[in-house]
Amino acid sequence: DISLIKGGEKTLLLPPNISVIKEASLWETLLARHTCRDFFDTSVPVLSLATILYGTLADKKEVDYDAPTGAQKFGFRRTSPSAGGLQATEGYVWVRNVEDLAPGIYHYISEQHTLEKVRDLPPEVISTYLCGQHWANNLAFAIFFTSRFDKLWWKYPHSRAYRPMLLDVGHLSQTANLLITALGLHPWLTGYFHDKEINELLKVNLPSEQVIFLVGAGHGTGSSYTTEVRKLLDGV
Repeated sequence: DISLIKGGEKTLLLPPNISVIKEASLWETLLARHTCRDFFDTSVPVLSLATILYGTLADKKEVDYDAPTGAQKFGFRRTSPSAGGLQATEGYVWVRNVEDLAPGIYHYISEQHTLEKVRDLPPEVISTYLCGQHWANNLAFAIFFTSRFDKLWWKYPHSRAYRPMLLDVGHLSQTANLLITALGLHPWLTGYFHDKEINELLKVNLPSEQVIFLVGAGHGTGSSYTTEVRKLLDGV
């Protein structure tokens, strides 16, 4: 299937806050982006999450692409490039502390700007799945990027498909990082986690879909050092 619909309860997200993104300086946002490991246990507006998901993963419907006479237009384009125009990356969201959105794990339906419920949050904190990276426990939300290998294998030989997969996820994670920063939040990202457990948690269709990367966000100090490390360095 081209579109992935998992069948859970759907939540139509608010339209993105494009005006705030337009007002942000690209250069200042690039300079301001830091990988944060010191987050506050505070909520973020659902509009911020909606804007980040839309700007990263949604179809740019408002852009009209030219195509030569007789040529088929691409049906789905994001703000980041995608190998072969396949858009083989999906987004799942671990929602922990987002205003007006129940905690849970959701799949983002890119073409509809809609979240569909996958399951309730597990009893374990997120760091349980992230090899003990405990500073992630105060993230307001985290986006898991998965890759649809069934799409990639359709066009690229198996051994070649892994290169465009990594490039695609890299493009999307940088876009997400910049949007998070432009909205006044702090990003954190990792590829260090327990693959089997997260794939089961997200209920992906193995082996043709697998988790690749995570980008999280929330309010925090912006420090790349955890509170514990900074106390040690300060001699407290």
